[in-house]
Amino acid sequence: MGLFGKKGRGIITNKKFVRSNRNFSDEEIGSLQFKSNLLIRVSKIVTIIVMVAMLVYIIVWEKDALLRGNILEQLLLIAVSVILVGIGANALTYYLIAKPVEGSFWTAYRQQYLINMVKDMKGIGRVTYKEQPGLSYEELKGSVLVLCDYDRLCRTQDCLYGDINGDDFRLTNFKAGMPKRKENGRMGEVRLFDGIIGLLNAEEKAALSKVGFVQVFSEGYSPGVAGYVGEHLFKTGNEEFDARFKIYVEKPGALEGFFNSDFMEAAENFAGSVKTPVAFSFNRGTMFFAFNDYPDIFEARLDEEVTKQKKEVKDLIKGVQAAQSVYDAALDFCNFGAAAIEKQ
Repeated sequence: MGLFGKKGRGIITNKKFVRSNRNFSDEEIGSLQFKSNLLIRVSKIVTIIVMVAMLVYIIVWEKDALLRGNILEQLLLIAVSVILVGIGANALTYYLIAKPVEGSFWTAYRQQYLINMVKDMKGIGRVTYKEQPGLSYEELKGSVLVLCDYDRLCRTQDCLYGDINGDDFRLTNFKAGMPKRKENGRMGEVRLFDGIIGLLNAEEKAALSKVGFVQVFSEGYSPGVAGYVGEHLFKTGNEEFDARFKIYVEKPGALEGFFNSDFMEAAENFAGSVKTPVAFSFNRGTMFFAFNDYPDIFEARLDEEVTKQKKEVKDLIKGVQAAQSVYDAALDFCNFGAAAIEKQ
């Protein structure tokens, strides 16, 4: 499906260099970033020099030929020739000079620096990066947090997976849109979601599946992004909480005591853990969560300080930790609290 079509980065990298540096420091990854930018600029300068040299050659050595024909046609021919030579020179110098170092920067960032940043966070166990979608198409549909009916307008490519405080987690970058006809009659795209989506899985999740499907949207996260909502709009009875969150459920009768003070406090903390709209859902005991408008932590950027991306990664993992607190509150109620209520 188009959903899983890779962009094809075509990375060229110095594998020996990357393998020899398993623990990149901020300074080392910053140095790689600086070298990448420097060599890209060098390739552009070389291109300009080649284009100027080509122009000078034509003017000096082909002057007589220029004067014989139509001057406008000759000038157009010169312009096209210089541009074509420039494109070729830029491609050659970039691939020979800049791309190997740039590829090393990208690879080192994703496969080592990113993983090490996440591993340093509290509660994180094993962490692995893969250049593949983190959630299957069925899981994305099952989350009912992002509409992905239009698979050609849905894109996901990278993932982190591992465990956090004993629960399995997965994170993936995700973009989703829907078609919309423009004023000129052509089909365009309306962006619905551009951020991070993930899931949490616990061994003791069976009891949570009994409450049915539950969706919770924070302020700023429109249920329209999900496309579909649960059959019943649910109110907890806490006016402040109900004003901040929209809740849709499948089995309202199975939720007595579910939205207790521990759960609502955890949900509030999750919504405040990042500065972007969030949503989460429970389906068959699995928790899905989404951060809309969150930067792509998997794309190493050449035009921003690495320390800024480091903060984005750490803030996101703090968000995942807050999501796990919500999951724990739900599991605790379903495994222990619900039984206590039944005995009363």
